[in-house]
Amino acid sequence: MLDIGCGVGPLRRWLPVSEFRIVGLDLSGEGVTEAGRHYDLCEVGDVSGHWVFEPESFDGVHVGAVMEHVLDWHGPLNE
Repeated sequence: MLDIGCGVGPLRRWLPVSEFRIVGLDLSGEGVTEAGRHYDLCEVGDVSGHWVFEPESFDGVHVGAVMEHVLDWHGPLNE
């Protein structure tokens, strides 16, 4: 599962380690550091730019409370 705008990693509360690998992407280095304690991998990055992940490498993408902060939705939706 890819968690876009992962913040501090709250998605792990609902997706157990034994069943889900979670990768996070967020602008906040501090948030990514905290999320990295719960997620399998976290990267600092701008969701409106090119993502550093291979296409079709996730079964699901969670985007919570992010799109209202993105000026141009085309980039993230195309990724």
